[in-house]
Formats: sequence, C-alpha cells, structure tokens
Amino acid sequence: MSNGVTSATEASRTPEGHPAPRVDTGFRRLERVLSVMRSHPEQTHTTRSLANIAAVSPYHFNRIFRRATGLPPAQYLCALRIEAAKRLLLTTSLHVTDICFDVGYSSLGTFVTRFTQLVGLSPRALRQAAENFRPDHMRRVGELIQDRRSREGFPPVLLAHIDAPPDFEGVIFVGVFHTLMPHAAPVRCQILDGPGVFELQNVPAGTYYIAAAGFPWEADISHLLLDCVLRGSYGPIVVSDAVNVLPDFPIRKPSLEDPPILAAFPLLWVTQQ
Repeated sequence: MSNGVTSATEASRTPEGHPAPRVDTGFRRLERVLSVMRSHPEQTHTTRSLANIAAVSPYHFNRIFRRATGLPPAQYLCALRIEAAKRLLLTTSLHVTDICFDVGYSSLGTFVTRFTQLVGLSPRALRQAAENFRPDHMRRVGELIQDRRSREGFPPVLLAHIDAPPDFEGVIFVGVFHTLMPHAAPVRCQILDGPGVFELQNVPAGTYYIAAAGFPWEADISHLLLDCVLRGSYGPIVVSDAVNVLPDFPIRKPSLEDPPILAAFPLLWVTQQ
C-alpha cells in the first residue's frame, strides 16, 4: 500500500469510527461509482471509465477514491471480485472454473493464485472447510487461543476495549493485519463473545492495522464468511516491545466504501490452531 493512504482514510472517519460527513459533491459521486463496482465487479473498470461515472477528472477521482476507501481503484476492484468469488463458492455449486470467469478473470491460474493470496485458502479448500465447519469450532478456537496465551506467558502487546451498539449480541473476530484491507491470515487474532477488552500477545515489532468484525450468534458459516453486521479498523500502529494501549475501538455498521473483508473468518483460525 502506498504512503499516505492510511492518513487519508482515517481522515474520512469520525473518532467514533463512522464515515465523516460528506463535505463536497465528489463523495456523493463516488457513491455512484462504488455502487456500479459492487454491482458489476466482473466488468472491466478503468480509472478513466470510473472517473467518467463520477464526472470528475481521473486525477481527482483517484484522490477522492483513495481518501474514502484507503485503496486505489484497481486494488479495490480486485477485492470485490474475490469477494464475489467467495460468495459463489459458498452459496452455489458452480465449478471453480466457471466462478473464475463469472467474476471477471480470464485465467484460472491467475484467479486461483490471487484468491489464495487474499483469502488465505484456495477456492476448493475454502469450500471444503466451510462444508466441514461446525458452530462449536468458534468456541474451540477461542479456547485454544486462550490456552496458548497462558502457556506462552507473553504479556499483552496490544490492548484495547471494543465498543459495539447496545443491541448487538454476537461474536467478534479481532485480527492484526499488515494492510488496511483484512486479507489472508492475521498476524495475531482473538475471538470475543461480545464487546469488551481484547489482548493480542507476542505481536512482532512492526507496523500494523487492527480489524474487527461482528456477527450474530445465529449466523451460519456463509454469513460468517460474507456478511458481518458490524466492523471497525484502526491504524496504522507501530508495535514495539512495549505494551500498546489503544483508544476505545468502536465497531459499527458497514459502509459502502469499506474495503471487503477477504480473510476467511473464522476458517483460517480453525485450520491454524
């Protein structure tokens, strides 16, 4: 991710984690673009064609797009295609080859490689893991994470309190990622049974982003992998050997400009424990 993306992204959020009020027509135009991209990720969308939809210059469009989403248009479109592929894998019986072409790829090899890089599992492995998943796996993974923490004896390196709307009842996945868009396997992770304090231990020194996603308890595996009801992000943060106490971490309803969550919550954690 290029320098300056994060500061622009964070500038478009309020301290409570909600999108900032739209201050010019550029953002309203961007919403039209995002709707087109989300409705038809399989189509070829260039910066110029998207700028034409927004009725602004390509330079201005690229700037407001990065500010709102934290990603350049091409990377955001790639994420939408992989998200669409996840949905087809989990909700249909289509062959992987058919899904590859349906979401806009012309090479099966390129599609499988990119999917595996971003999701953390190959298309076939994702479908198989979802078929074998049981709800009690989430609790088992949470217990394993807690057991490993006590065995290792590491102090918390990242510590914060997750806030959620008062009517939310469900499970919250928290992960440390190298980029703003949650993808592949998290560096460290935790599962919470509701709002509260999370502690992420033994996080290697580096620069990271924290991502959280909330799901209702009754969600089936397809919804756990595709449709979070609450989400939030924080970063970048620079982790050293010291304990890092972060501000309260709010999760809120997803907004149109949020980058897709491509990491296969919670299957990655089941397979990694």
